[in-house]
Amino acid sequence: MIGRILETPGGQPILPGPKYLGLLGDKPLFGWEEAILHPRGICVVEGPIDLLALTLWGMPGIALVGNQLRHDRLAQLDRFERLYVALDPDEGGRKGTQSLIAYFGSRAAPIELPDGDDVGRLAMYQDGEERFRTAVQAALATMPAPELVPASACHRPLSQLP
Repeated sequence: MIGRILETPGGQPILPGPKYLGLLGDKPLFGWEEAILHPRGICVVEGPIDLLALTLWGMPGIALVGNQLRHDRLAQLDRFERLYVALDPDEGGRKGTQSLIAYFGSRAAPIELPDGDDVGRLAMYQDGEERFRTAVQAALATMPAPELVPASACHRPLSQLP
């Protein structure tokens, strides 16, 4: 179970503390059941609201429920040819993106979200989907083709990840 602190119309939290609150323990990759139907590629986002935006736009994805993954969760993502990494544009999101790139190499395409918004916030804009798709296309234009080697050969040892 996970919950999110409500915000005022101006985007300020109504209570102090973390944005998300959840029960202790292992958290699944949200959206996994749908994502596995799309082995060619999925979007990787941080939270459930971000995943809801992807679902609204008809894009397959998973939510990490955070910005870092344990090694066994990273291994679950091996089945995908491409990971479109759209973590939040904050320090934690940047670190998480770098970890995914370090692990998956050219299979991970970092998405630079426009105007410092996260995917969930983009969904609030009338042209949010278009903005997101434009950001994905821009990222792909600068990315090399995914490596045509077994996924396990692309990984750096866990001890070498940032």
